[in-house]
Amino acid sequence: MRQLYYTIRYLLRGRGGNVIKVLSLTLGLGVGLILFARVAFELSFDTFFDQVEDLYSVHVRYNDDKTGEEDGSRILFAPIPEALRQEFPEIQYATVCRRRYGAVLYHGEDRFKPRLMMADSLFFRTMGIKVLRGDDRLLGIEDQVFLSEKMAERIFGKEDPIGKQLLYGKNYPYTVAGIFRDIPENSHLRFDAVASFINMKTQFGAYAGWGADDSYLGYIRLKSGVFPEQINQKIPALLPKYIDVERERKQGFDMELYIKPVSEIYTQSTEVKRMVVIMSVLAFALLFVAAMNYILNSVSSLPIRARSVGVHKCNGASSEDIFNMFLFETAALFVVALVCMALLLFAFREYVADMAAVPTLGTLLNAQTIWLPAIMILAIFILSALLPARLFSVIPVTQVFRVSTSGKQGWKRSLLFIQFGGIAFVITLLVIVLLQYDRLMNNDLGYDPENIVYAPLNNMDDQKAAKLTAEFKKLPYVTATGLSSMDILSGYGGFPILDNEKNWLFTARQVNYNADYLSLMKIPLLEGQPLKGDGDILVNESFVSKRGWTDGAIGKYIYDDEGNLTGETAEAEPTPYQKTANCKKYEAELDWYGLMSPNGKVITPPRYCDITAIGYDLYLCKTDDIRGEVLNGKGVRIR
Repeated sequence: MRQLYYTIRYLLRGRGGNVIKVLSLTLGLGVGLILFARVAFELSFDTFFDQVEDLYSVHVRYNDDKTGEEDGSRILFAPIPEALRQEFPEIQYATVCRRRYGAVLYHGEDRFKPRLMMADSLFFRTMGIKVLRGDDRLLGIEDQVFLSEKMAERIFGKEDPIGKQLLYGKNYPYTVAGIFRDIPENSHLRFDAVASFINMKTQFGAYAGWGADDSYLGYIRLKSGVFPEQINQKIPALLPKYIDVERERKQGFDMELYIKPVSEIYTQSTEVKRMVVIMSVLAFALLFVAAMNYILNSVSSLPIRARSVGVHKCNGASSEDIFNMFLFETAALFVVALVCMALLLFAFREYVADMAAVPTLGTLLNAQTIWLPAIMILAIFILSALLPARLFSVIPVTQVFRVSTSGKQGWKRSLLFIQFGGIAFVITLLVIVLLQYDRLMNNDLGYDPENIVYAPLNNMDDQKAAKLTAEFKKLPYVTATGLSSMDILSGYGGFPILDNEKNWLFTARQVNYNADYLSLMKIPLLEGQPLKGDGDILVNESFVSKRGWTDGAIGKYIYDDEGNLTGETAEAEPTPYQKTANCKKYEAELDWYGLMSPNGKVITPPRYCDITAIGYDLYLCKTDDIRGEVLNGKGVRIR
């Protein structure tokens, strides 16, 4: 207790120097705490799922024989997960799901925008997500939806939501079948609602078969004790049963399936690992600089405090007593700094959460993430406490009879050099980050996003969309409008590009838009002129380079995957059958088409990859490259 008494006396007497120490520690510990908490948050991704060690994501790797490039993806054909489960008894459960972007649910007049997932009846069991109320197998029934705890509370308040109805887009009824545990922010798969996968076809007309529409996510849960290598070794024999693998290889693509632990989807990505390293280095440097600043402030008082240490020893204090006294002093200052840090974080919690890219500060600072910053702060405390305590405890008792001097300054200069080096490193790193941020914010995107807003026009036909944009143009605060098949930030659908001998070269991404779109987005044309009609295309510089055109692209033609000519100057004259066709095709999401009557009535859902008029009121509706059916104008199958 005597050491504690003398510690308090000194802290009260040396207020000026202690304020500087507390201020330095507060700022260093605060920033270091947030950075290390963010690192722990990144490393804790996907630990939420029950028995996550048995949960795996199904991946597809495309090997391009021509370029040698590999393209890995989690997007795949819908039947793949179930085919794996049926083929390999080592798999306990398998599920397929797909995000539904832009979903809007109505409860009365109240409007909600949940993150909606469409999934089959084994989704919750496969993923290891606890269903709190309801039978998870009800996802196998059309129009059923499960809500998270928070979403159910937002929509229904304290009402019992089970059995209640919600309207999708004000016209399609969903029945609430159950409530599931909230998905945390540190998950690669975040959603607030899960609807029956059957609705993908019945409500949205999506194709969920082999050979087309690879826009689904697949997961499997292995039986206990099964290793992923046992599955990955057997998978190559599966694909030839369902896909024409030889045809794909002749076109230069080799498709390969494999499974990967869900716990590695996010944490093992290159971007995340790079970010973790950068934040860890910066956090450690800041904490180290704060510790060195504390040590140098303590050591700078050595000539003054050496005599008081000698007096303590003359009065019977041992080296251990002096050591403990300085440990108490450092601990007291650290406690004060931690309290000040906590007050600062609480006062600026919204700003800190925004800077850390999390919804609330509690998301970042919780029992799951606090371990790493706690360990680092403890390490910095030990460094800051032991060095001064050891230095002062070995001062001889004869120091009381000596004149105070600051001799032997070489080691002090070494400490100062280390501190200056740490500060220079931190400043350099921050300057690099600021330059990267400036480049990110001011880099030429190829378009101007300023004052651009967009809205999805789901399943709206061309006439209604044109009428809607015309109404928008009348508004005094709207300067321009445009229509496109996808927003500019989304992943576009792809189609293969063939050379003049009709050999597969590469896959290009495409978007369709109206005449006003380029001027709206301020996309400049480097050569040529805007599109004039059917058969015209615009390509970017990357396309020209991949196609191997060294003398410009204007006037060139390209072949699609069926060998049809298209080009910027090509005259796409309709066939006689197309001229006399009564019906027309409409396009849904991801390049899927359906048959529509002349007055806009939907005849078939959008389950075909292409529709072509082949006779008078006869239409070839293709489900993939080699299969299809012939329908008449009433949607009746002829052959």
